[in-house]
Amino acid sequence: MHSSFSTFLGKLRLRSTKTPPEKPHTSTPISESPFVATKKTIKVLVLGDQHAGKSAFVSRYVDSDKTYSFVTTVGIDFKVKDVIIDGQERKLQIWDTVGQERYRTITQTYYKGAEGIFILYDVTNPQSFEAAKTQLNEVKKQKDLDNIPIMLIEECSKLSVMGGTRLVPEGQGQAFASEAGIKFSECSSCSGSQTITQAFESLLNAVPAK
Repeated sequence: MHSSFSTFLGKLRLRSTKTPPEKPHTSTPISESPFVATKKTIKVLVLGDQHAGKSAFVSRYVDSDKTYSFVTTVGIDFKVKDVIIDGQERKLQIWDTVGQERYRTITQTYYKGAEGIFILYDVTNPQSFEAAKTQLNEVKKQKDLDNIPIMLIEECSKLSVMGGTRLVPEGQGQAFASEAGIKFSECSSCSGSQTITQAFESLLNAVPAK
């Protein structure tokens, strides 16, 4: 009896001293790791009068959207597109700002951090061309925007879509851009995205490296 009890105690001690099996090691997936490098963000503003065609211009580049109603943007429209610049992937933020006078203060708050600017005017609307000149002057007053690329866009969409008449003489926009020392491109949101894509590529390739 005593021998059987001793044997039982021995087995009990053996069980209590056994080390529990280790759990298999699992590594954190790269996508969940907090140390994954994020893409560099480039902020681009799109300025212009409320009827200059900014929203159609941006949508054609980002979404390839060919449905155009020329509805006035209310507030700020924000779009994001992944782009490749100098062989590296970047996240492009495009800020489509309204052109109405009462929103000018709001627009100015979005100048901060901009690394490139498009200024649009509509060739069927001389008022939008004068507004583009005013907006360029406003941009040049911003000390933080001294060295960023600026491109004047001559929007021709309404010539073909609405049968509009050119009221800003051909060559006037390019002459103004040359005098102001900024880039220039003629684009149509309705004739394909090639000219718009080329305009974006030209502007983005001119963004100073950081």
